[in-house]
Amino acid sequence: MEMEAGVILAGVLLLIILLTVTRLVLGPVKAVARFMVRCGAGLLVLLVLNALGRWIGFQLPVNPVSVAGVGLLGAPGLVLLSVMSYLLG
Repeated sequence: MEMEAGVILAGVLLLIILLTVTRLVLGPVKAVARFMVRCGAGLLVLLVLNALGRWIGFQLPVNPVSVAGVGLLGAPGLVLLSVMSYLLG
């Protein structure tokens, strides 16, 4: 049994299209998952910092905006939140 060149070409094109669609669908899913993990880590950092800061009278607000800021920006976000809390509060 010999396969025609058209059948082989159609199979290769189908695989390329499948790979492209899979990559387009999974890209945003990975980005959202990474965002959620980083926000979870930001929440944990804020909760630990608030637990330790209670002894010295320093607490940061824990709300979705502060959690997302610390989660996305990391340590600079935490410093930014601390400075803003000190200056505005």
